[in-house]
Amino acid sequence: MLEMLVVISILMIAMSYVSGIAFSVIAKTKAQTEMVSLHNLVRKTGVMAFSSGTPMHLRLHKDTVTVSVGDNVVKSASFEMLRFHQQLVRFNRSGMPNKLALNVLVRGKKTPLDLETIFNRNLVLGNG
Repeated sequence: MLEMLVVISILMIAMSYVSGIAFSVIAKTKAQTEMVSLHNLVRKTGVMAFSSGTPMHLRLHKDTVTVSVGDNVVKSASFEMLRFHQQLVRFNRSGMPNKLALNVLVRGKKTPLDLETIFNRNLVLGNG
């Protein structure tokens, strides 16, 4: 009986260790998914500005990103794993942003989001 208790205790310790790792992996995967969603939202905002010929704004604050035309909110998204300091990205009517990097806190860690992968720097500067 004592041996059984020892075996069960060892299994419980091992399970608690593995479950901690599993939760960490799940949180990391969710954060990566949210970064992809943010990346897509930025890209779509540029496309909407270009296709409508209207300047647009992308506002980032706390856990929310808001896309607007003037004072009219077009789209809003909230994130669980991402946090933002207050930032504003302006898209001109050609769909080009005034910034090529955003500051994002991913699970509390500062992570830059490079927008050059979406908006070719040569196009923004008029070199290509």
